[in-house]
Amino acid sequence: VELLDLLGGCRRLFRSLLAEYPAFAAWFQEGLAVKGQLADRARGIELAELMVAQVGAAQLAPAIWVAGTTSIAEASARLREERVECLLVDDPAHPEPGVVTRTDLLDALTIDGLPVQAPVGPLASRPLVAQQTTDVLFQALVTMAERHIERVAVRAPASGSVLSVITESEGIIVEGTPLVTIGDPARIEVVVDLLSREAVQVKPGNRVEITQWGGPQPLIGVVKRVEPFGRLKISALGIEEQRVNVIIGFEPQSLPAAARLGHGYQIDATILHWRTDDAVRLPIGALFRGSDGGWRVFVAEGGRARERKVRIGHLNDEFAEVLDGVAAGDAVLINPGNTVADGTRITPRN
Repeated sequence: VELLDLLGGCRRLFRSLLAEYPAFAAWFQEGLAVKGQLADRARGIELAELMVAQVGAAQLAPAIWVAGTTSIAEASARLREERVECLLVDDPAHPEPGVVTRTDLLDALTIDGLPVQAPVGPLASRPLVAQQTTDVLFQALVTMAERHIERVAVRAPASGSVLSVITESEGIIVEGTPLVTIGDPARIEVVVDLLSREAVQVKPGNRVEITQWGGPQPLIGVVKRVEPFGRLKISALGIEEQRVNVIIGFEPQSLPAAARLGHGYQIDATILHWRTDDAVRLPIGALFRGSDGGWRVFVAEGGRARERKVRIGHLNDEFAEVLDGVAAGDAVLINPGNTVADGTRITPRN
């Protein structure tokens, strides 16, 4: 009674303010109109966003799977542990997975009188109503209303295994936020980042030998793609480098062994962008620059070092292809010092 009298007194006071102060009444009425317009506008914006938003932008709960033989007690503990309201059930007796909710478990115990050791497989609802992450959220809500359900399963945009869970807990997320990393181990690829000046020498189809991966034999791959953009990367020495990703696939004979690799594993890759069965090669330690800037080597002839000008083709970190200047079988000096010159007497090491 005291509360009603207090409210009645406040109402009379407010009405007297409106009657005795026209300026206050005008401000109050105008404030209500503006507030109504803002509310209508906000509802329109929310509806417009709902009509174009995708399912992937909604608040999604993680999909927690249990076997059909899981007991009601174990399923209840899993719900509490994962902080979810439902579980997906995989039962070999049914071709399609099902869903069991907290309410289903409670009804099974209190209404049906089932023991806590009863399996959850028969309690699951089937078939699942599924949506894609790219489906319109409004249409998903309409589907839920038409079928009188409170939950739908959101299918992953690609098949495979969940490699990592990026967003583990429930919560409001921004559209485009990564939730999980999905990959197909049967389609594993290798990503090698090369310096941009090295990447321009690589082309799709180049053979690749993969070593230091953990197995006894090298894996054989082939370059599938060289990405058309580079990125800045700071080396361990603090040097700025432009790096380019090279995508490598495995040859069929290496796929069974490559299946033992996983996401983020480390390997060494050697890309063969040129090869020949007949070439004269030199260790790069034998090469040095002459006074004219051309390549030179010291060849051992009659106990003396003879300087020769050579023409070099392809080269890598170990060997250089010699096009002219020395012949197969010639003995050359490796890492000659500054004291060695043309005609210097030399003695072979044993």
